[in-house]
Amino acid sequence: MISAIVMLAPLALCVAPATVRADEARKTGAEWVRDGNALLQQGKYQEALDAYDKAQIQMPDSAKINYNRGVALYQLGRYAEADTSLQNALRPDAIELEPDIKYNLGRTAQAAAFTTKGDMQAALDQLNRAVDFYKDALQVRPQDADTMKNLSIAETQQKFLKKLIEIAKQQQDQQSQQNQQQNGEDEKEQQDQDQKSDQQQSSQSQKNDEENKQDQQQSGDSGSQDEQQSQQQSGKSDEREQSENQSGKSDQQEKSEQPSDESERNQDDSSSAEERPSESGEKKNSSDSDSQSRADQRSDEQLGDDQLKAKQLGAARQEENEEKADDDSTKDNDEEKNDGEKMSMIESTSQPTTSAPAESPLELARRISVQKANELLQKARDQEARRRDALRQARLRQLGRAKVDKDW
Repeated sequence: MISAIVMLAPLALCVAPATVRADEARKTGAEWVRDGNALLQQGKYQEALDAYDKAQIQMPDSAKINYNRGVALYQLGRYAEADTSLQNALRPDAIELEPDIKYNLGRTAQAAAFTTKGDMQAALDQLNRAVDFYKDALQVRPQDADTMKNLSIAETQQKFLKKLIEIAKQQQDQQSQQNQQQNGEDEKEQQDQDQKSDQQQSSQSQKNDEENKQDQQQSGDSGSQDEQQSQQQSGKSDEREQSENQSGKSDQQEKSEQPSDESERNQDDSSSAEERPSESGEKKNSSDSDSQSRADQRSDEQLGDDQLKAKQLGAARQEENEEKADDDSTKDNDEEKNDGEKMSMIESTSQPTTSAPAESPLELARRISVQKANELLQKARDQEARRRDALRQARLRQLGRAKVDKDW
């Protein structure tokens, strides 16, 4: 018995849904409306909406079904769908529902105003619609307390929102003015900076131009100075070449004079070996040499320093040749040898050293001053006079006519 009951239980579960579906299929639209209204009063808004939807399938043009659907959608927070369903309920054949429909349209618009996510203008538009719907409802039912209360709240919210929008607009205008002012200041500052940069660039370009001009002037001055220096150096090099040429010429003259001096020395050797001059001839020669020295002194005074020194060197070499000839003629006499040694000592003081090359007259003239040159000239003249006097004394001793100090 128990097993039979257990076996029949699944069959009962399977039969129950089928019975329910059969009952729903047999319900009319009015019955679904009654079920929906009952569910709506119980707060079962989604189930009520489902019942109204099933009723609308059987009665699509029913104003009451659209109205009830709009109320259920409003309670679910689906304000846009609720507004559409309530708008569909406004029909000529349902004039008695118009105040309720307008009242619920006002509530829907008022609730939608606070779902605009900070868009105050959209919220204000919804509040304006709510106020209009409440006023329309009061025209049909002027003493409806709920409509009057909701209208007062909507108008207060409307005023407050308008004030907020006005304040926001003022702030926006101020911000825009500030932005414009800031932009103007920024543009002015940028213009000032551009002007300053242009001035700096112009001043820098002027400065660069001035520096370039100065550099060009300096380069021109340096070029002229270099040209002057090069000209001076070339002039100095020309003078140096001239002096070297003159010194070379003087050296050539000296070299040309040396063979003549050697020939004269040979002639003097031969003449001294063959015959001896007479006393009158020696006196004449001595007088001639004195007159010649005075004439040489006068001509030396007339000549320049360079030519004078060249002439003195030539005369010294000539006298040296003559002295060598005299030395050769007096080799067999001891006294003459001693006198010759003295003369050679005197000559060594007047002759230039051969260890170093002698300076040319022009080089010597550049290196010494006028006073020093005069001193050297006077010293050379004194040495020449002493040498000539010693030579004369030696010749007199050769002839036996020299003065002898007698102590007996």
